Amino acid sequence: PKSDILFFESEGDKIYARTADKSYLTDYKLFELENVMPVYFVRISKSTIANVKAISSMRREVTGNGELTFKNCERRAYFSRGHYKRLRDKIDEVRFGR
Repeated sequence: PKSDILFFESEGDKIYARTADKSYLTDYKLFELENVMPVYFVRISKSTIANVKAISSMRREVTGNGELTFKNCERRAYFSRGHYKRLRDKIDEVRFGR
């Protein structure tokens, strides 16, 4: 199920869907996933799209870049400062209906 996916991540020329305990290779490109995934998925860096419903914490560095942790697992994803505002806006939209 799409809701089980924590984030999509590129490694070289491959794109993986990461769940709490597994990784799945996908045939989609990240820009294609942005168009077909539910609204609670948001681009957080050049190489990552995250499920904001699955985020448990967000830590931002002085540089503006940061790290996300996810509910009930050890996985982490990293966001870039250029995507921070969109990430915060999407979290507010999905979690608080703003």
